[in-house]
Amino acid sequence: REGGGNNIYRAAIPKFLGETSEERWPAYILMEMIEPPPLTNAILRNGEVQRGGVIGELGVYGVCLWRQGGGEGDKGEVLENWEAGYLLRTKGDTSEEGGVAAGFGAVDSACLVDV
Repeated sequence: REGGGNNIYRAAIPKFLGETSEERWPAYILMEMIEPPPLTNAILRNGEVQRGGVIGELGVYGVCLWRQGGGEGDKGEVLENWEAGYLLRTKGDTSEEGGVAAGFGAVDSACLVDV
């Protein structure tokens, strides 16, 4: 869900698992933390310029539509499978959340240059 607040990070994971019944564990996905290189830049959020360390996050969206198979020999068929767009957001380098709608980040745009 976009908006943040639904992830558990680093040292908080063992405590969270200890407080969560094992039956609920399959509802969560364990992922390796991606550590992007920090940058210094400015973010315009809520009409205010904030300067300091930032991290950029790129999300690529796709569409996959398939017909479900009918059994052992029929695995189904992929009807559509294509890239549908992207969202680039920038957030402060100390924030573990990233939701733009929740106020943790700001929508950004890419500027590709040939070097």
